[in-house]
Amino acid sequence: MTVRKMAFAAIAAVACLACAAKTDIMVFLDTEDYTDPVSDDAILEMANLLQEEGVVGNFDVVGFLVQRLIESRRFDVLDSLRNHTVGSQSLYHSLHPTECEYAAVEDARLAYRNMLEYEATCVGMLRAGFGLDKIEYMTGPGNSFIYIAGHVCHDMGMKVGLSNIPGGTYKMWYANLLNLPYTWGIESLIPPNPEPDFKTLLDKWAEKPYMGLAMHPNMMRATTFWDLVNYISENHCEWRKWKAAPRRKEADVKEFYRRVRKLMRMLKSDERFNVTDVNECIASIKPRRTIVPADMPALEAALKADFGPVSAPASYCVADVFQAAAKFLLGEKEFTPDLALGFLDAPVGVKEPTTISSDDLRKAVAKIDLKWYLPSSIDVGGKAIGPADCLFAMLEVLRTGAKSVTVTPREQLGSFKHFPKMENFRYRAGWPIHSKDLPDEMLSNRLRYQLWSLRFE
Repeated sequence: MTVRKMAFAAIAAVACLACAAKTDIMVFLDTEDYTDPVSDDAILEMANLLQEEGVVGNFDVVGFLVQRLIESRRFDVLDSLRNHTVGSQSLYHSLHPTECEYAAVEDARLAYRNMLEYEATCVGMLRAGFGLDKIEYMTGPGNSFIYIAGHVCHDMGMKVGLSNIPGGTYKMWYANLLNLPYTWGIESLIPPNPEPDFKTLLDKWAEKPYMGLAMHPNMMRATTFWDLVNYISENHCEWRKWKAAPRRKEADVKEFYRRVRKLMRMLKSDERFNVTDVNECIASIKPRRTIVPADMPALEAALKADFGPVSAPASYCVADVFQAAAKFLLGEKEFTPDLALGFLDAPVGVKEPTTISSDDLRKAVAKIDLKWYLPSSIDVGGKAIGPADCLFAMLEVLRTGAKSVTVTPREQLGSFKHFPKMENFRYRAGWPIHSKDLPDEMLSNRLRYQLWSLRFE
């Protein structure tokens, strides 16, 4: 190699390193505690610390906390969060009935109305308290993200869920929200935990596309969670007669702040990291690519090869393709994906080869409400077929123009290989606040049955 070529190679190598993808870093704060005024100080201190270090924090705030801050004349706390992003973390968080319990009814339309009322009241408080035009992200208390939550939040204009989907990954869409998971607890910096080797920690983080650093401000001042002393499984106190969690030593609090500042400064000065926030993430979301009939053969082939999320010609979930196929079968010429819903019950397919006519298929599809949860079984000319049976029948008719098609037994929901932690998810295996009467099986299954809404960007 000549000297000139070596020089060009060296320049190219440097340019390659400069263009290497950085690790996105986001700082999340579950701002929940409305029971203890000491937590108000913790919120203010953390908000000011992050601002001083040039970091925009993402504060997901409980709606009633805003009301109590106003009652307490803590406008300094409210004003401090104006320098950061604010999202919803439900109206009352752990007060029973919780958001999860409030929507835990068999009638999905009633669950929708319950959730909409609860979340809209929270959003109204947040908008008024912080002077915001809109709230664009939410997180459910604990592991309380329920199937109806993404539907309601989508209809309210939200796009992102913080650590909402149990076991969810970065840039994953599920139940209509883009998931931003929590991946490391800032609370691990609180003494008596030893100070970590930050350099080694950052070297590990730099190997990942994303790190979500999360904490609860109340834990800066208390040794346990506020709701564990007030609301575990049921309401343990009268409203507004709350018990305070045990306090931390002031020396430990001071040391914690020192460690957090050190970490933030190292992240901000390290070119391997992009310290960003939810608003920037939302701004980067690309408009959905419109599907046209010419796309359908390739989408059909992709789903036959791997019945799950599609990555080409763009990011689509199975529900997107089902809706597009239905629209095209009924004569429309294009479809832009938006709301994507799965099922309320386990989808049931044919048990043996079943022949249906394309005319009967069109009549059956015309009756499906594509703005609601998809039917778990579909009557086509008096023959019950599954939603996946219907999908592949529509795709075949669109591709071939056949007057009739034969559907054969197949998997209806699809494989969980792209989202393995959802397959055996149970609410009771997570957050201890859940009521003992929570209908876990119904709620867990309905969240699982939204698998057709899964896609990646």
